[in-house]
Amino acid sequence: MSNIDISKGDIIWSYVSQFFNITSGLITLPLILHLLSTEEIAMNYLMLTVTTLVTLMDFGFTPQISRQVSYVYSGATKLLKEGIVEGSTGTVNYQLLACLLSVTRRIFRIISAIVLVLLMTLGTWYMYFVTEGFSNVDNSFAIWLVFCTSSFFSIYFKYYDSLLVGRGLVKESKQCILASKVLQIVLVYVLLLASVGLMGVCIANLISPFLGRYLAHHFFYDNGTISKLYGQAFSDELKSEIFQAIWYNAKKVGINFIGTYCTRQFGMFLIGLYLASDVVASYGLMMQFVTIVTSISVTFFGTLQPQIISYRIQGDRVMTIRRFSYSIIVYYLLCICGLAVVVFLGSWALNLIGSNAQLPTLNILLLYSLVCFLEENHSNFAIFISSGNQVPFVPAALISGFLICIGDFVVLQFTSLGLLGIILIQGGVQLAYNNWYWPRWVFKEYRISFREFLKSGLCELYGMLKKIMQT
Repeated sequence: MSNIDISKGDIIWSYVSQFFNITSGLITLPLILHLLSTEEIAMNYLMLTVTTLVTLMDFGFTPQISRQVSYVYSGATKLLKEGIVEGSTGTVNYQLLACLLSVTRRIFRIISAIVLVLLMTLGTWYMYFVTEGFSNVDNSFAIWLVFCTSSFFSIYFKYYDSLLVGRGLVKESKQCILASKVLQIVLVYVLLLASVGLMGVCIANLISPFLGRYLAHHFFYDNGTISKLYGQAFSDELKSEIFQAIWYNAKKVGINFIGTYCTRQFGMFLIGLYLASDVVASYGLMMQFVTIVTSISVTFFGTLQPQIISYRIQGDRVMTIRRFSYSIIVYYLLCICGLAVVVFLGSWALNLIGSNAQLPTLNILLLYSLVCFLEENHSNFAIFISSGNQVPFVPAALISGFLICIGDFVVLQFTSLGLLGIILIQGGVQLAYNNWYWPRWVFKEYRISFREFLKSGLCELYGMLKKIMQT
């Protein structure tokens, strides 16, 4: 049995909170598309693209810290730079945990400060350029300043989710996200109906993270944890050792994030410079819909990650691959169904609400959906590989990202392919290597074929459904 249990409640709360986390933008989308101008909609998507760029400044610390917390709560007595020590004492080393928490807080204080400086300098220059000197949207400079401030606090509070998930408090983590997103949705509706415009969306984004942070602190630092952490002393040498253990793979994951950004988001960044506002809004809308589907589809995998890590520490290879294959089957089923809804019903839904922005043509929607499905699939396998505290995929991510950036620029600068060219470049580069290589890596490591992998996941799913039907 894993030291970190994932209950039915954890799974249910994961889906509920992920629904609100991912679809908070979708829930408010009808009002945004109806009340905001095309220029405001385009600016909103460009700021969302910048938000994705901002998350790169996390530089891989968030997933790495979550894994390290899982190692400690699974009984690890030492945090290694690479690999894991299989076997467990069965107890939490609170001195190690206290030191890890101290290092984590310091890391995110520095990261959030760097984010703010970059947004206020380079980010301001970019937004000035794409908004024609902050002139095509009323109060656009003030909107940008509020956005910068909200990004600062979002990054600063981000590590709390890693602490909760790493500890196995998945339900509590999702409750924090849910509360924050519900508040955000309510504020967006109130402020938009009060004719505040795009500024209202940014104000809601600024206020809502504070509620999530308050609740997360309350859940993690319960009375038992506070009493056991109180008075724990640790040396500067131990702090340095833990930071090096985190940084060793965090820097690799961070570089991989840069490659991922170039792969998935750089096209949007360039489109803002080359194409008209209506095309920018159309592409951004498509990205938002597809991202919602893929993000909801991987929720189950994210929920099981602490348990998968715990099984790996215990050296239980059978349960490790069974739980992972189970989560991938769930991803396949949800993603295919969700993308079909977007492709065939998305435009109809937008017309129904009288949207000022529309989705691209059917062929572009189909192609983009396929590209994103394959990308998210190999990303899941890469994340599974990294759960063993190894990050071998950085060079491939960087090379792919570089090739996609160059390809996007060439398509927009020298051809008239537009969105179709951007998607063809992205899909072609990924299909050449990443789409197939990382799944094969896992199959070879666990000496299992793709067919056996699918069979294992389907059996787990069948067993779970049968158990649910009998209760």
